[in-house]
Amino acid sequence: MKRRPTNRYDGCLEKWKVDLALERMRAYRVPRDEWPDLLQRLVVEMLEFRFDPQRGAEETTALTRLINYQITSVIRSRQRERDRVARYWTRTNQQQRLVYEETFGLQTDVQDALAQLSERERVVAARLMQGESRRQIAERLGCSWRAVERVIRRMRERFESLGLEGWVRE
Repeated sequence: MKRRPTNRYDGCLEKWKVDLALERMRAYRVPRDEWPDLLQRLVVEMLEFRFDPQRGAEETTALTRLINYQITSVIRSRQRERDRVARYWTRTNQQQRLVYEETFGLQTDVQDALAQLSERERVVAARLMQGESRRQIAERLGCSWRAVERVIRRMRERFESLGLEGWVRE
């Protein structure tokens, strides 16, 4: 059997107060899946509420104000959270876009620099990018490692002259 939200609070809170809270949630168009959590919060507030008839209002009027205030508070809190998340994602997407654009620009610059290299320099660069040591490259090319070192030095100077120091490692 499906239980209504009012049944959960029998004995601790009068039924008309829970019905009033449900009515106000409907009026504020609170999504039904959020009712149990909000109702629990409202019941706690209503249990702590002490009605004072000398203040000139009926109990329903005072409770309605209390309930409206709590519902409005929850709605505003959720809106602030949505705004915070939206700002975070906007900031994150902008940073990703900047990183992508910067990386793309660097890739283009590196490709241009590689295109300006001689055939031998391109072979050495490709082997270095594959993780081979200077000695391994020298063995493949049939030359001394010092010759490979000179080629690497020329490539480093060319990259540095183009402002690509970040792409050159010692």
